[in-house]
Amino acid sequence: MALFDVAAASRWGTFCRRKAWDNIAMTLIGFKNLADYEKYREKLMEDSDAKGNVAQARESRCILIEDRCWFDRIGEAHND
Repeated sequence: MALFDVAAASRWGTFCRRKAWDNIAMTLIGFKNLADYEKYREKLMEDSDAKGNVAQARESRCILIEDRCWFDRIGEAHND
């Protein structure tokens, strides 16, 4: 998504559980600071592709629960 470039974000990947529940997935997106994250969220709300994705997800009900968390990186980055 072009918004990653605009908002100084880097997509680290999308992950699904290997065993147990198959209805849980997580996407990790890296930001240098909280201000960059907030900028990304603002731009996301204005983006026509993002709006289309949200509409499709609501219609299909493919997202049952959406949760956002902020994690601090520990140690050195390997693939920035």
